[in-house]
Amino acid sequence: MEAAGRRPPARAHARRGAGAAPPRPRRPARPGRPARPALRAPPPPPAAAARRSALRAGTAHRTGRDRPRVAPARARPAGSRSTAPAPAPAPATAGPATPEEHSMVVPGLDEVTDETFATEVLAAEGPVLVDFTADWCAPCRMVAPVLSEIAREEAGRLRVVTVDVDRNPETQAAYGVLSMPTLMVFRGGEPVKTVVGARAKARLLRDLADVL
Repeated sequence: MEAAGRRPPARAHARRGAGAAPPRPRRPARPGRPARPALRAPPPPPAAAARRSALRAGTAHRTGRDRPRVAPARARPAGSRSTAPAPAPAPATAGPATPEEHSMVVPGLDEVTDETFATEVLAAEGPVLVDFTADWCAPCRMVAPVLSEIAREEAGRLRVVTVDVDRNPETQAAYGVLSMPTLMVFRGGEPVKTVVGARAKARLLRDLADVL
């Protein structure tokens, strides 16, 4: 009875397979085996690293994703006093400037208006150099000292005057002046020479040599 209840070892081996080897026993754990090191995060891609460097250096603008989040300001309870300094008062501003304050005064040159242009320029006996100028014209300020020197040196045979085109639009429109500075020489009541733009003294005298 005891031999019939047991399975012979040869028959169990044949059931697992004729060519199968018996299973290997498991190795016991080694005492004192060190634990595995923690995995590190992979380095950021080169584009992200370059953008971080640019943001730290201040050479790139922050987008909505890169901007740090700012906590909303807390509501101040009623009746509490603010510790922020009061804003400084705005400086007092002067009233609107008058036309006389706006006009560009050139030493040694007389200013001619729409009312005096006929008598001061058209009725003059000798040649008159008219400088059509404006206060906002930067080249006009550059040529102003040159005209002052020419008026002083050529006082015997040439008169130099100025016309503000903003304050005297009729004279400007009558002679079609569109650019400033425009230098126009009048002789006998008629324009005989026109020079547009700022020039050096030597070049301007060469341009006016034929009408002086």
